[in-house]
Amino acid sequence: MAKNTARSSNKDRVQAAREHAEQQRIATQKAQRRRATLIKAIIAAIVLVVVAVAVVVIIGLKNKGEDQYAEGPYPKTGNEVGGVVFTSPTEAKATNLTGKVKRPEGDNPLPSEKVNISGVDKNASPVQVIVYADPACPHCYEFEKSWGPTLNEQLEAGKITLEQRMVPYLDRGSPSNYSSRANNMLACVADSKPEVYNAVLNELFKVTMSQGEQKNQELIDLAKKHGVDGNIDSCVTDGTFRPWVAHADRQAREDGVSGTPSVFVNGERWDGQKNPDFGGWLQGKIDAAGKDGEAKGSDVKDDK
Repeated sequence: MAKNTARSSNKDRVQAAREHAEQQRIATQKAQRRRATLIKAIIAAIVLVVVAVAVVVIIGLKNKGEDQYAEGPYPKTGNEVGGVVFTSPTEAKATNLTGKVKRPEGDNPLPSEKVNISGVDKNASPVQVIVYADPACPHCYEFEKSWGPTLNEQLEAGKITLEQRMVPYLDRGSPSNYSSRANNMLACVADSKPEVYNAVLNELFKVTMSQGEQKNQELIDLAKKHGVDGNIDSCVTDGTFRPWVAHADRQAREDGVSGTPSVFVNGERWDGQKNPDFGGWLQGKIDAAGKDGEAKGSDVKDDK
């Protein structure tokens, strides 16, 4: 009996040792997992801090870079609300506004909830078309591809005027304020050779969509490709019309323009979902304006 008892006692001790070893192994694994989780959490926190600091630095540098564009001139064909009005694909109305445009102070607000577009003539004849666009906006490029030829045809026929209001809404996603830089180049074109503005704009869309953001020299080369010379180099590199571009941005937001492209015909906004055929919708507005004009003419004759 003593021998059996000893064997049983040895087995119990061995079993207990095994159980203790297994408990230690499990405890060690849990501790390792806790350490690994803690290390991952610390790394993730460090990464978030680094990213946050980088974002603050980038925003600070962008804003600091914008401070130099405190005020500047109007383009010769630029109006007070940031637009260039065309009476044909190659003819823009000269405004020759004097004085300086001041860059709006503070951060840009969200667009106003109330849409009230500046400079609208609800009874315009030829029909007034206003297009808000951003050179970095894919949907603006699609609108230009689809309906640019239609707008040019109606311009040629004298049925409409076309006001291009380029806004830098997508600067927020650009490390170099690309939309503002590209819009400044377009303003340089509007100032020195407006007859090629629409051709430059069309190619700017294509290049931006296919190649991404362009450097200043590439913007200069694009303009020169269409015969723009003179002071185009300094106009682009110095950001001559950046205050006017910033003014156009703020004005569009205050007018309630929530995104691009936004198209208005005699003050009425085109709804692409409700009326996907912009050409047909525009023709309807032109026809209606023509009938209104005829009716007014008849009234005048009757009065006589």
